[in-house]
Amino acid sequence: MKKLLLFLLAAFPVLMACAQNKTEKTITGQVVSATDQLPVPGARVVFAGTRFTAVTDSAGSFSFKSKMDSVTIHVLFIGYMPLQQRVSMNASNIRMELRETQEALKD
Repeated sequence: MKKLLLFLLAAFPVLMACAQNKTEKTITGQVVSATDQLPVPGARVVFAGTRFTAVTDSAGSFSFKSKMDSVTIHVLFIGYMPLQQRVSMNASNIRMELRETQEALKD
């Protein structure tokens, strides 16, 4: 029993070090309009579970670095329905299509 306890105590720091040394990965993607497939510049891209928020550039592109295995991405833009998609950190060049809302703006 003592040997098992000593083994676990010795192995714990090694396991913790391995868990903390995950390599940082990058997700890249593009937000486009589902109607005409044109880029949506200025869309807000929120990465759930993190404090990171991005805004798409003029080509509708965004990128995000993290050590997480997967992340849920929320995309918001005025005139479009919000979009939510879970992606793996191994994914790259994700294409997210926003659909226009059918509601008119109220005065």
